[in-house]
Amino acid sequence: MKELTRQQRMEIWARVKNGETLREILNKEYTDYGFAVVIKTESCRCGSPEPHPFRSGPVIEPSREEICNAYFTLKEAEEKTPRTPAQFLERGHYYVVNRSFRELGSGYLLSNTPADTEIKLILPKLRENLWPNYIENPKTKASGIICCIPQTGRCPMKCKDCFFQSGRSYLEPLDDNLPNMPNPDWVEKHGYVIRVNDGNDSNNRGKSVIESTKLYKRKFYNTAIPKDLENFDAPVVLTVNPAEMTDTKAYLLDPIPKNLMFVRVRVNTWNLSLVDEVIEHYSARGIPIILTFMAYFDGQIPAEHKKNYTFRIRTINSYHAITTKAWKKIMVRYLDDKKYNKWVYSCGKIEGEHGTTACRHCGNCLREYFATIERMTK
Repeated sequence: MKELTRQQRMEIWARVKNGETLREILNKEYTDYGFAVVIKTESCRCGSPEPHPFRSGPVIEPSREEICNAYFTLKEAEEKTPRTPAQFLERGHYYVVNRSFRELGSGYLLSNTPADTEIKLILPKLRENLWPNYIENPKTKASGIICCIPQTGRCPMKCKDCFFQSGRSYLEPLDDNLPNMPNPDWVEKHGYVIRVNDGNDSNNRGKSVIESTKLYKRKFYNTAIPKDLENFDAPVVLTVNPAEMTDTKAYLLDPIPKNLMFVRVRVNTWNLSLVDEVIEHYSARGIPIILTFMAYFDGQIPAEHKKNYTFRIRTINSYHAITTKAWKKIMVRYLDDKKYNKWVYSCGKIEGEHGTTACRHCGNCLREYFATIERMTK
């Protein structure tokens, strides 16, 4: 018997989540495959307290994403049935699915096997990368870009001003919601471009990040670590002055990796000499520079610069963020008639209280993604 590939498994679970039944999918389209899918539920409920040997084919240990997806295919048998994937796993539930199925009165799907085939209840070693349903980044909504974070834990860069580090991100609590990865079929259906690591670093366990995102056809990676960028299988965005480097120094790459999509420079009203240096270096090499204007929650703004910042909501949280007047004054340095630099852009259409940082009004990432893909394929 043939064994399912990982992509086939992902496709099956995506279809189940979209409303199709395992019975229909497996019995109609995968009759030549021998396998069992083992998922956590309360008990075997097969009428026998003892497990039986399994002999019909290779065992497929589901990922925790598949466990979460499969959970939503189960009917709630009683009021005590847990309501979320995390609760589902904590209760210690298991069930087994084979090529043919029946639906028991309890609401759980269990195996319905021929007399000459026996089923064994197998307890898989559950991986640590459980994530519930995908949570969309509100900043990228309706932009054509969808974010994903394939790692667990916090970013090792530990930038003090990062809202993922502050405990106020849209994915809190991170222990429950990471990894956060959208269904590849859903991404492909809508033609989205994947932004890998809006809240972590793609060079943090880089090989695992690349492997985890192989199912996404259109993607780019975010990193603040200028290491092995050409090893990534897609365009890369490099933050050149992360964390403690923000006001003092920047990564000035030479030579330029072929897949460098653009550089992101963190900007405030007191580090403009560093910003000038970054712009001069990368624009001379034909690399776009995206100015990302910093917002601060704690008291990190020098007294003489506080007039340039106002406490306001930025996407979902309140910060001391740059005013439109101060933003405009900085942009004029690079975009007026005398000093125009075609490689310089602001992240977001207009910053400040009169503008928006929503990705749908910007377009930088989509433009430079496709420009980089074209360059990489020549």
